Amino acid sequence: MSRITETLLAEREYRELMATLKEQKAARIPRPARLIGLCEGARNVLVASVLEDLASQNREPVLLLVPDEKEAMRASAALGALGHSPVVYSFRDYIFYNITASHEYEHERLAVLTSILDGTCDVVITTPDAAMQYTMPKARLEAAIRRIVLGDTVELDELKQFLVRSGYQPVDMVDGPGQYSVRGGIVDIYPPGSEYPVRMELFGDDVDSMGTFDILSQRRMEPIDEIRLTPARELLIDSETRSRLRKTILAQIKKCRSEHSRDLLSVELEAIAAEADLKFSDKYLSVIYPEKSCLLDYFSSGAFILCEEYAACAERLKSYEWHQKQAISSLLEDGLIASSLADYGKWQDDFHFAIGSHPGLLIDAFMSSITDMRFAAMFSIQTKQTVCYSENFELLIEDLLSYKKSDFKVLILCENEIMAKNLAAMMIEHDLTAPILPPDAPTAKDADISITYGLNIAGFEWILSRFAVLSTYPAGTAYASSRLAKKKKKATKKSAQEKIMSYADLSVGDYVVHVNHGIGMFLGIESVTVEGITRDYIKLKYAGTDVLFLPCEQLDSISKYIGARGEDGTLKLSRMGGAEWTKAKHQVKAAAKEMAKDLIRLYAERQRRPGFAFYPDDDMQRDFEAAFPYAETDGQLVAIREVKRDMEAPRPMDRLLCGDVGFGKTEVALRAAFKAVEAGKQVAILVPTTILALQHYQTLLSRLRGFPVRCDMLSRFRTLKQQQETLRRIRRGEVDILVGTHRIVSKDVAFKDLGLVIIDEEQRFGVAAKEKLRQLASGVDTLTLTATPIPRTLNMAMSGIRDMSVLEEAPNDRVPVQTYVLEYDEVILGEAIKKELRRGGQVFYLHNRVESMPDILASVSQMAPDAHIAVAHG
Repeated sequence: MSRITETLLAEREYRELMATLKEQKAARIPRPARLIGLCEGARNVLVASVLEDLASQNREPVLLLVPDEKEAMRASAALGALGHSPVVYSFRDYIFYNITASHEYEHERLAVLTSILDGTCDVVITTPDAAMQYTMPKARLEAAIRRIVLGDTVELDELKQFLVRSGYQPVDMVDGPGQYSVRGGIVDIYPPGSEYPVRMELFGDDVDSMGTFDILSQRRMEPIDEIRLTPARELLIDSETRSRLRKTILAQIKKCRSEHSRDLLSVELEAIAAEADLKFSDKYLSVIYPEKSCLLDYFSSGAFILCEEYAACAERLKSYEWHQKQAISSLLEDGLIASSLADYGKWQDDFHFAIGSHPGLLIDAFMSSITDMRFAAMFSIQTKQTVCYSENFELLIEDLLSYKKSDFKVLILCENEIMAKNLAAMMIEHDLTAPILPPDAPTAKDADISITYGLNIAGFEWILSRFAVLSTYPAGTAYASSRLAKKKKKATKKSAQEKIMSYADLSVGDYVVHVNHGIGMFLGIESVTVEGITRDYIKLKYAGTDVLFLPCEQLDSISKYIGARGEDGTLKLSRMGGAEWTKAKHQVKAAAKEMAKDLIRLYAERQRRPGFAFYPDDDMQRDFEAAFPYAETDGQLVAIREVKRDMEAPRPMDRLLCGDVGFGKTEVALRAAFKAVEAGKQVAILVPTTILALQHYQTLLSRLRGFPVRCDMLSRFRTLKQQQETLRRIRRGEVDILVGTHRIVSKDVAFKDLGLVIIDEEQRFGVAAKEKLRQLASGVDTLTLTATPIPRTLNMAMSGIRDMSVLEEAPNDRVPVQTYVLEYDEVILGEAIKKELRRGGQVFYLHNRVESMPDILASVSQMAPDAHIAVAHG
C-alpha cells in the first residue's frame, strides 16, 4: 500500500486536490470539489489516501455515497484491506402491514449508527436511498444506550422495562440477537452487534458476576466486567408512543370507508391495547419519531462527504422516490394511513442540498454535466483499468515486457506467498526478475517489477506517474476473498459434538435427573430467605412429599430427563434417600460397560482394517487449494485438516461432514478428491439426483481446469453409448473422478483402483442402495456430506463410531436473509414480487399441490404481468 500511496503523492493533481480539501475542511467551505478520470481500483486507493490525509482534521467519520449495494460491499472490503475501519449502512425495506419479519438489517443499521456515536469507524459507506430514509434520531439513540458494570446496583423490574422499551424480546432461552431471558436472579441478554450474549448473575440487586456464554451449549465462556446495551429495534415504542398511535388509528378508522381497511386498523388497535409487538410500526414512523431524522443528521454541518458516480446516485434516489410513492399511494387509496403521516424519508432536493453544502469530493470516471451544483475546484487524474491476469500468464509476460520498455514501475498482486513464489520463478524464464514483498514490508524502490500478496484490489495504471498495479486474483472476486477485509471472530475450541448438542431449557412440570437423588419434577425457581439472606433456589419435587431446594449455582448437577414415559406424565419419581436410585445407577453403569466393550471391539476392528495412507500435501495440492477464489471459513479449514489427517492415516476414513446448504461442503470434498487423485487413486462421488450430478460435474470441470485430472459423469443424462464408453474408461483407469447417481453402484461399474468414495446427501439413498455402497466402499476411505444427517448416522457420529466435522459458519459475502411470516394476502405478495423484480432479482414461488398450480400461475400473472413466469414440478 505504501508503494501505491507514494506514487499517488507524486501526482501534482493529487497534491493540489488535497490542499483544496484541507482548506475546505478547515474553513468549512460549503462546496465540494470534483475529480474525474479514476477507474475502479484507482478510485479505492485514492479514497483510502484521502481518508488517511484527512485523519488529523476529522473528528467524525467520512460519509461515502455509492450507487448500489454491491459497490458498497466492494468498497468496504477494499478500504478494510487498505487499513481503514469501514462500516456499511444498508437500505431497509419498510413493512407497512401486520407481518412478522426478521430484524438483521435493523441490527446492522443500529450498529452503524452506534459506531458513529462511538467514533469506532472512520468511513460510513451507504447508498443515497438508505442515507435519506428516516431512522432513530441521534438523541433517542444516545438515551437508549446503557452500560452496566460489575458491582452495579440493578433493579430487576426496571431493567426488564428498559429492555422491553429498547425493543428486546423476552424468551425462555436466548438464542439470537435482540432477546433476553430472566430465570430468578440470572439475566441473559444478547445485544445486537455483540459477538456473544451476556449472562448476569444478581445477588439481591447487585451484579455479582458477568460473562459471555455460548448460545448452543448455554455454558459460560469468559468473565467480563461490563456490558453495553444498545437498542434491538430501530423504532422504539414506549407507553406515550402507544397512546399517540392509538389516537392516530382511532381517527383513521372514523375517516375510513372500506370495511376491509377498518378491520385491518382494528387489528392494529388490538395489538396496541394488548401491548404486543407492533409488526406494522414502520407505517407510523412519523408518529413514533416526529423529529424525522435520517443518517445525514448523525453528521455535523462540517462533515466530509465523498460521492462516487454522482449522476448514478441521483438516478437511484429518483427511482427509489418513485417506487416509494407508489407503495404509499396504495396505503392512501385503502385509507390505511392519513396523508399527513405518509412520510418516510427525505428526497432528491434534500440530497442535492446535502452534497452541495458540505465539504467533500465528487468522484466520477468520466466528465458529465452537473448543472445544479457549484464546485470549489475541478481536478483530473488519468488512470486506466488493467485486465485480470489470473489465468493468462502469457498475456502477463507480454504486458510486463511492454511496461518495461515504457519505463513503467509495476506492482503485481498475488493471492498468497506460494503463488507469488511460483510467479517469480516462471518470470525468471523470461528474463524478468521481481522481489517478493510481504504486505507490510518496506518497498523496493529500485525494482522495476515487484510482487506482493494479501492485498486484493482491482488493477490499474497511473498514466502520468508511469506506475501500474496488476492483479492475478480471479476475475469477479476482487475484494470478495480479501482475508484482510474480514475481521475474524475469536476462535473457540469446541468439538463437533458440542456444536450439535444444544442445552435444553427447563419448563415447570419437566422431569429432571439429579446426580445423587434421581428423577424429580422441576417446579420453578423460588427466592428463599434463610437467616436474613435471600437466594434463588431451584425447586424439585420427588416421590411422596419430598421437596429439594437446589441452589442455582449447582444447576450443573441436574439435567433434563429424556427417557421413556417422560411425555405422558406416567414416569415414577425417585424417593429421596432411598436405595432405589443407587441400584438403578449401578445397573445402568453395568449395561453401559457392556455397550462400551462392544463399541471398543467394533472400533478396534475398524482401526485394524488395512487402508491406504495417502501422501502429505505437495506443491500441486497447495496450488489447487490456492486457486479457490474465495476465503475459506474457519470451519472449512478445520474440516479440511481433519479429513486430510484421516486420509493420511493407514486405516480407512469414515467421516461425516455436516453443514448447511452453501456453507462449503463441496470444496472440502474436492480437496480430498484431489489428494486421492494425486496418489493415483480413483474417486467416486455419489449423488441422489441427475441434476445434482450435473451440477457437481460442472463444478469439477471449473475447479480442476488447468490440472491433470480427468473427470466424467454417469447418469440418465448420458446416452447408452456414452455410458458404455465411460464404463470402459473407468475399468482402464482413464477416469480419475467419477460423479454419478445410483448408477455408480450398478453391477457393471468396476473401478481399476478406487481410493475414495464421497456420498452427498446420504439420507436420500434407500436401504438397498446403502448395502451396495458398503460393498463398494469396503476398505476404502469414505466421506459423507449432509445438511440433515439421518438419526442412525448422527448417533454413530455423536458416539464416536464415525468421525464428524461440522461447518457452522456462513461464507464471508452472505447478506442476511430477510424472513416474513404472514397470512396469505395477494396485495402484499404482489408488492414483494414487484420489489424483487425491480431489484433485478428472481422470485421462486413454492406451492404444495401440483393440480392447483395453474391457478397459482394465473394469480401470479396478474400480480406481475410483465414478468417471465415458468412452472416446474417433480
